[in-house]
Amino acid sequence: MNAAEAEKFLGLGRSAVNRLVRSGVLRSERNGKGNEIDEASVRVFRFRREAHLKLRKREEELFALTRCGVPSQDIEMEYDVSEQEILGALWFYDRTRKKRFATMDLSGIEGVVYTAKEITKRLRVKARHVLAELRDNEVIRFHQVGVNGRSRYFADRDSFHGYLGDRMDEILYNSREIRDRTGLTVKRIDEIAIKHSLGMKLKKHDPGKSMYLFTEAEISFMREVSRD
Repeated sequence: MNAAEAEKFLGLGRSAVNRLVRSGVLRSERNGKGNEIDEASVRVFRFRREAHLKLRKREEELFALTRCGVPSQDIEMEYDVSEQEILGALWFYDRTRKKRFATMDLSGIEGVVYTAKEITKRLRVKARHVLAELRDNEVIRFHQVGVNGRSRYFADRDSFHGYLGDRMDEILYNSREIRDRTGLTVKRIDEIAIKHSLGMKLKKHDPGKSMYLFTEAEISFMREVSRD
C-alpha cells in the first residue's frame, strides 16, 4: 500500500500518515517507487482509531477499570463492546496519556497514579468536591505536583486500590443508577444499605442524599430485600 492509498483508507492527510510512519505505528519499507506501507498495520490502526472514536467518552473509565483488574468480559457486557474494541480504545488513550504526562514533565509518576478524571469516572461521581473530600480527609493519598505554576493532584495508585478493597475488581454503581434499574427510591436504597451494611459510602449526607457505590451482587440482594 503506498502513501496515497493509506491516506485514503484512513481518511488522514499526508502529514498525519507521515507522523504515524515516523513513530513506528505504521510500518513501511523503501522500494524503487518510494515507501511501501504495510497494509496490516494500516488496518490495525484504523480499527483502533474507530474504537477510540466510539469509546472516547468512556476511555478514562475503561482505563481505570482495566487497571483495577475488572474482568474484560464484565466490561464487555456493561458497555456492549468487544474485547478488541476495548483494547483499541485503550491503545489510543494510553498513548495520549503518556504524552500528556511527558508534556508536564511527569513521566516518572505516570505509571503509579490516577488522574482526577480517571478516579471520578471509576467512582461514578460527577462532583469533584467528593474527590477533594477524599483527598483532604486522607482517605486516598494524593501526589501534589507543580505544573506551570499551578498545583495538580494525582491519586496514588496503590492507595486508591487499597481504598476500593475487595471491590477493586468489580464494576460499581451509584444509588441513582440503581434507582433507575430497580425502581427503588434513593432514600429506600440508603435505608437498605444502612440496615444490611451494604456498599461503599463516598460522602456523608442525610438519608436520601447519600452517595454510595454498590456491586452487582449487592444490587441483587437489594432487589430481594425490597420484595419482602
